[in-house]
Amino acid sequence: MRDYLRKESISFRDFLTRLKGLNGIEMRDKFREIMGGSSTKVYSTFIRDFMEKDDVFPIDSRVYSMRNKLGLPKDEKIMIKLCRDLEISPSLFEGFLYRFKEEFCDKNKYAECPIRDECWCSKIEKYCCKI
Repeated sequence: MRDYLRKESISFRDFLTRLKGLNGIEMRDKFREIMGGSSTKVYSTFIRDFMEKDDVFPIDSRVYSMRNKLGLPKDEKIMIKLCRDLEISPSLFEGFLYRFKEEFCDKNKYAECPIRDECWCSKIEKYCCKI
């Protein structure tokens, strides 16, 4: 990012001002274009939390795991579209998946899990859970 800002002769604040008109995914793609990398979690989290955009879906290891357990799409854009179609905030749903994994899966509370029957763990016992 430093090299890009120097090349463009702009401050980070100016760079963020230029991004204001973009949606969250477009911002994420711009960060990825400049800084590279295959993971977009850090970019999406920054955009969600600092830029206050609700149209990103940061996927860390916990969200990735829950998404897989529930058979949800792998693509961030598709997850956002599904949330929008269901009138659910993508940010709130992403946070739910994160906290849910922490509260039930990480603490081995499978018997108490309210969505146990929807989870792949209950269908393929050897996958990850001991129910």
